[in-house]
Amino acid sequence: MIFVTSYWIAIERAADIDPRFIISLMDPGSTYSLPRGPSLERHIHIAVNDIAPGEVQYAEPHVVPNADHVGQIVEFARTWDGQGRVLVHCMGGVSRSSAAGLILLAARHPGREAHIARLLRQRGPWVNPNSMMVRLADGLLGCNRALVTALAQMGEPTMRGVLEPVELPDHW
Repeated sequence: MIFVTSYWIAIERAADIDPRFIISLMDPGSTYSLPRGPSLERHIHIAVNDIAPGEVQYAEPHVVPNADHVGQIVEFARTWDGQGRVLVHCMGGVSRSSAAGLILLAARHPGREAHIARLLRQRGPWVNPNSMMVRLADGLLGCNRALVTALAQMGEPTMRGVLEPVELPDHW
């Protein structure tokens, strides 16, 4: 099971979720307490700002998502044995973390991009996956725009505010 949420909910609920792995997508240079759980084996920290394609020209001094950032998610997806829970969070639980959840599952289940995106939208009406990260993943995974199309078909968020972690299964 994959849980996608905000930093604040991750801190509050990590012990209950009891993740084996945590993927944190936080602003570079930020200091924060690490979410923990009794079964935690590995914490992947990806230092990247939440920047969309139209904002790149104004990004400095922020860190724009790139293939190395997305590659860390893809590499984890390809090496994860599917056992244990994965907690994915960014600061707000809306953009970077939802993109990472979408990418993680798309890497594990090629050809299921549209189904994964629909479930992500259904369970997280507030999510708005970072389109730059998704576009980079589409290229890295060789999806031939299937992941980009799935993101577009999700449509805009229908509500604001993160209520609970979005729970996504790792079986399709």
